[in-house]
Amino acid sequence: MASNNRTFAIIGCGCLGLIAIVVVSVLTLGYGLFSLLKGSEPYQESLARVQNHPAAIAAMGTPIEPGFFVTGNVNLENQAGDADISYQVSGPNGEAEISVAAERAGGKWEYRTMTATLGSSGEILDLLASP
Repeated sequence: MASNNRTFAIIGCGCLGLIAIVVVSVLTLGYGLFSLLKGSEPYQESLARVQNHPAAIAAMGTPIEPGFFVTGNVNLENQAGDADISYQVSGPNGEAEISVAAERAGGKWEYRTMTATLGSSGEILDLLASP
């Protein structure tokens, strides 16, 4: 009977080890994808614009910091591509949802939309327009 208990213990440890490997792999992949999206020019440009936008600063305060999660995609092939991403930012007085849609041709990004939707009022700030 003791032999059977050891067998179950070994199988249990093996299953837990396999589960741990899968969880670590998924977390690593997710972190890598977020890092790629956050490193993209559309993300960086939109973050810089919202952090320097007077109406965003008035509504959220400073510093305006990005959240961890980024959703959407950035596709690049040579000098062409497209991006459609969204993410949260927040300051001491509020938060906003940033949305960016862009196309890349000849190595240059052209932004179709870049907005910040303020959480407190629902007001939409056009980050492409001069403040």
